[in-house]
Amino acid sequence: MILPLIEKKFVVVADAHSHEPLEIFFADGLPDLHSEIFAVAQKHWAEKGVDTVCAGGGRFCIIEKYLVFYDKSLKYHRFDSEVVAALSKKHPAFQNKEYEVISDTKSSNPWELINNSRAR
Repeated sequence: MILPLIEKKFVVVADAHSHEPLEIFFADGLPDLHSEIFAVAQKHWAEKGVDTVCAGGGRFCIIEKYLVFYDKSLKYHRFDSEVVAALSKKHPAFQNKEYEVISDTKSSNPWELINNSRAR
């Protein structure tokens, strides 16, 4: 069995006024609660003069060549799969890595999503 390289919670940060998605936010050393992750993101964007809201949350992991966004946040609920897939291509942690991105909130099991992707 191949273990995930990393497995983290993330939130989708959006502009509070336009609701335009700004980024996928996560960071090493943060607690494993979506609300605490968003609090750090909110502070970061406030320093830039941008009011933000959380547009969902979930988990992600990297397994083999797959970057899998899955699950949901109990507090912030499901993320928009298409938005997260698009934002992942702009995130410095994932740019130019040539991952196959899978983004789906219907499962809390990344292996299930990978196997479904392989079956297509």
